[in-house]
Amino acid sequence: MNTPGGYDCVAGACQPPTVQCGSQCVDVSSDASNCGACGNVCDVGQACSESACVADEIKLQIATSWARAGDGDLVVRTPTGKFIHGGNRGPGVETDYGALDRIASSGWGPERVIWYAGAPPPAGQYDVCFKAAAYLPPPSSQDPVSYTVTVKRIGQPDLVVWRFAFSAGTGADCSPDHPSYVMSFSYPSGP
Repeated sequence: MNTPGGYDCVAGACQPPTVQCGSQCVDVSSDASNCGACGNVCDVGQACSESACVADEIKLQIATSWARAGDGDLVVRTPTGKFIHGGNRGPGVETDYGALDRIASSGWGPERVIWYAGAPPPAGQYDVCFKAAAYLPPPSSQDPVSYTVTVKRIGQPDLVVWRFAFSAGTGADCSPDHPSYVMSFSYPSGP
């Protein structure tokens, strides 16, 4: 018999290295919802390793900051077509478990989207957009907003793009043909 946790159960008993937590057999040495003991849930950004909650390694990070005070918005489209932005911060199924963990509505940023090793990013092409949401004066060809987007991938060189926003932008769309488009890149590797 197989339990909901995916571990084998023989004659109604959990088999080592699993223990029974509620109606499931779980491995408390690696289950972030039952780490070291039933019901011991690791915090966001932690994984369960050898029965202890430990800091989880960031597998992918996309960050932006800008050069004059205002509100810049980072929007990321995942390979499965899901969007991460201020209105859909994650982590969860709706963001492929990515999270907008830093958000800035004033100042110079940063805004940052991350994926941890415990919920790794899906493989494929990511699209990144920067929207100059609220600046005084509004961005224009005479007074643009300069910004930087940096992508960090484990084992790969950083991708850094520096650009100007010449018009305001809002919303959750992001694709290579969108006016706020900055770049696309592949995960786990590629340009």
